[in-house]
Amino acid sequence: MDRLTVFPKIAEHDPVAYNNGCLITYKELLNDVAYLVKHLPRQQYQTNLCENRYKFLVGLLAALTLNQIVLLPPNRAKLEIENIEKQHGPSYRLIDNPQDIDGDDYYLYDQLSESCTNSQSESRISFPTHQTAIKLYTSGTTGTPISHVKTWGMLYKGALLTGKRMGLHKIHPFAALATVPPQHMYGLETSIMLPVVWNGIITSWKPFMPEDISDYAAELSYPLILATTPLHISSCVKVKLRITNVIKIVSATAPFSQTLAKQIRNLFSAEINEIFGTTETGAIATRNTAETDTWTLLPGMVIQPAHDSFLVDIPHYDIPIMLHDRLDIVDDSNFSLLGRNSDMIKIAGKRASLGDLNAKLLEIECIEDGVFYVSEEVKDVTLRMSAFIVSAESNRARIMNALRERIDPAFIPRRLHFVVEVPRNETGKINRDSLSKLFRELC
Repeated sequence: MDRLTVFPKIAEHDPVAYNNGCLITYKELLNDVAYLVKHLPRQQYQTNLCENRYKFLVGLLAALTLNQIVLLPPNRAKLEIENIEKQHGPSYRLIDNPQDIDGDDYYLYDQLSESCTNSQSESRISFPTHQTAIKLYTSGTTGTPISHVKTWGMLYKGALLTGKRMGLHKIHPFAALATVPPQHMYGLETSIMLPVVWNGIITSWKPFMPEDISDYAAELSYPLILATTPLHISSCVKVKLRITNVIKIVSATAPFSQTLAKQIRNLFSAEINEIFGTTETGAIATRNTAETDTWTLLPGMVIQPAHDSFLVDIPHYDIPIMLHDRLDIVDDSNFSLLGRNSDMIKIAGKRASLGDLNAKLLEIECIEDGVFYVSEEVKDVTLRMSAFIVSAESNRARIMNALRERIDPAFIPRRLHFVVEVPRNETGKINRDSLSKLFRELC
């Protein structure tokens, strides 16, 4: 059976992670995994809730060594996690924060004992291609979270194709810094699997504010790949954050505009790689948004129309996967993204994507965060259009004028709601139920 190796070309004394101010070598990683393997509960499933990215990695590798399947809930809500665990066999939670202790079935990953340095570890870690590795969930932003099983081969080969497209074979060493958690597909692919497959350095942090990104980047002398979201990167642009060692910026979860992309390129002098993908598929296409609006499929992937939707054929998946997006196929390798089926709205015979409208809203300098909302409770579609806005200034006229410069008049919101925050999850996605509740409270 084919096996795929973790950090395939790393020597035992080469760094693979940066954790709490210390570089971790491959040998030390092997020892930490061996130590956890000895001490973890012998259950069928591990719910990996580690916020420290290095500990998440060690826990993942230890679970796979024990042939356990790792559960990755869509969020950290107690009831959500409990419901997921009830659907499976015997499980335990791997946590690195004592405040997450709840019940008896957990393992607290505290600082590893010094005895771990004497662990009898393997010289390499590898797993069978077809070994079931994780079970993760869609974000549930438009309904109940749906589970998807990934084998080690699916994760590994997806990162192989994405990294090749990004030119990671030409960069060594590099470090991955991410504003998104590893419990979601995008965060898992970019902050864990890309370094694991392309011999990079995993960083343990999860920065949130622009100054966090700057402070953490300053600690590292390596070329950085910053994996982030439109919300986080637009915040960096607005405060004119400059980080000299960022060489690639990766973004996903929602498209951003070409205007923002050019601002990012000018500010960071870094290549932009926007990723299009889903929890079901992983990454399937990329684009350099500062140069083009067109997406290019990763090697070997094929998209075909299927009734009112599209199927994507992925080389390392057994069956084609249905996409929930509207596409305009340019040729065999390229397409334009028109928006998610659930995001399309029609007013006065004109169509628009809420995702595209949101991207244009975030371009406005005085807006820290914002989102368009279409109420289902108002019959007149023109009156349904609202926008929730987070801004230090509540100048409605200025914001409306800025919107008129960017979007068709048919989609100008009738109401602007200034709020303290927009309800987002850890990857920046917005829960529609939370928005509906907010709308009812304000109206």
